Amino acid sequence: MQKFTPRKKKSRWSEHNIRRAEKMIQEDKMTKSGMEKYRQWLNEQLLEAESGNQLTKSERERLMTEISPAFREMLGTNYLANENFHKLAPSHKKQYLGWINSAKREETRLKRMKEAVYLLESGKKFGMK
Repeated sequence: MQKFTPRKKKSRWSEHNIRRAEKMIQEDKMTKSGMEKYRQWLNEQLLEAESGNQLTKSERERLMTEISPAFREMLGTNYLANENFHKLAPSHKKQYLGWINSAKREETRLKRMKEAVYLLESGKKFGMK
């Protein structure tokens, strides 16, 4: 037997649960109360999107794995670091970029970019310093 616990008003919806709810709606298996919760969540998402207050998980992931213009410029000035960065597996690139982009202050971001260029120039993967 599977237990289903009612959602709290402020609880977050995972990507998996969103897909599951949409599938249940398509298959006409969603209960009336479940449909109300889903509509309520959908309305909240629309309001948040209009106000620009919250990023979705995919938007956060995209921002964390984006190469900033400053880092691209640093890589462009160092041939060996640039070559090594582009030879890395996508997961290793993601680690470098996530580490750099997770810095809250600009000076920390710049410090991390310089360290990343040094590590890449040395042929080291992130976490192996």
